[in-house]
Amino acid sequence: MRLKTFGQGGKSLAGMRECEGSSATVLLDPIMELFKATNDSWYLNFAETIVDQMGDRRTLDIVHNSLKWLDLAEFADGKIYQLIWKHVGILKLHQVTGNPDYLQAVLNGWDEIVRYHLTIGGGPWGGFGGKWHECFNTRGFWTPYGIVETCSTMSWIQLNRELLRMFGDAKYADEVERAAYNSLLGAQFPNGEDWSYYTLPNGFRELTGTWACCASSGPMALEELGPIMYGVTPRGVSINLYGDNHGSFILPGNTKLKVTQRTDYPFAGRVILRLEPEHPVELALSVRIPSWADEVGLTVNGSPIRKTRDNQGYATVEATWREGDKVGLEFPMKLVMHRSVEQESVGKRSIYSNRWSAFTRGPLVYAVSGLIEGEGREDRLRLPYVPGDKVLAPCPSPSESKAPAFRMPLPNEREIVFLTYFEADKRVRDEWRLTWIKTS
Repeated sequence: MRLKTFGQGGKSLAGMRECEGSSATVLLDPIMELFKATNDSWYLNFAETIVDQMGDRRTLDIVHNSLKWLDLAEFADGKIYQLIWKHVGILKLHQVTGNPDYLQAVLNGWDEIVRYHLTIGGGPWGGFGGKWHECFNTRGFWTPYGIVETCSTMSWIQLNRELLRMFGDAKYADEVERAAYNSLLGAQFPNGEDWSYYTLPNGFRELTGTWACCASSGPMALEELGPIMYGVTPRGVSINLYGDNHGSFILPGNTKLKVTQRTDYPFAGRVILRLEPEHPVELALSVRIPSWADEVGLTVNGSPIRKTRDNQGYATVEATWREGDKVGLEFPMKLVMHRSVEQESVGKRSIYSNRWSAFTRGPLVYAVSGLIEGEGREDRLRLPYVPGDKVLAPCPSPSESKAPAFRMPLPNEREIVFLTYFEADKRVRDEWRLTWIKTS
């Protein structure tokens, strides 16, 4: 493909019919990857041409529409993963050209998604009000049945990956963690091979065919997590995500360093980091303090130290590190009850209003597996306005689960059991997962 076919004087990718030009213009991101790999200016010029072509189509003008804070549901047909993926390409274009409008457009788009377009499980959602499953809903509209396409989760993780690398702000790692541990793993089937086309906080998963894009997007998103776990900073190393693993680095000065994590995170809040530099090295170790953690216990070789979260969401320990030094983290895994309202109004008059409650523990969302025995899915439960651990009580976990389970006692000696979002409907394909409970 050369400019003879698409580009200046040729056909416009934004003029293609599929998804109002949104499908064809996702080429922006791979074209930027080709430029990075080859340093061939043709690819950079073509990327700029794609942005210009989108600018010629009002609803596809990503840059100017984002600068004006236009609702993402109004971009082309609102297809989520394509719009996010184009934001990734525009950010890469900014990194090369330095165009400030490109950067601000991406930051505005990210903020718009976080404020209006994520489920409690961290996935970008759509699928209501006449919208297809894969398209954003109107800003401010909320329902417990939001549909998250696995491709959208992948592109959302990619956008946060790029922003984390660029700015080093923990809020981007927070979003990766929430999406990965809930929406992404919730889309994977127990055999480790099959994937869901979409997931819903309240609903059941649909198995996607091996030919469909979501079957490849899920594994691609999993592959993103390893490189995001750690980062090399000008002053040392950052720990962005937690899990039982190790990472190896070559630091400035050609010093080799291995960091090993030993932890049951995200099921438990204790993390042990073992540092193994090839020789004593002075560096800053920055550990992410998740936004949900209101406090953290931090030790170095068993001795407590006082460090607070900085303005980028990390606690940094500067020291001369030797082989075998250990840093301990203890995050409080508190049960938190979240409340939201589903409503429809005409003017100032409410047509209906439903209150819903959901529970999280650390980065994990909890859900009921299957139907509530003896209760309809829409029956209203009376829950007091108290902390989550006063509503749910610990109970034995299923044998295949690492995460703690919780029970909610109901009248007449009945109860419902909450498991993690990604485990709640793993055992039976067509079970109904209930994350949001209708409450009064």
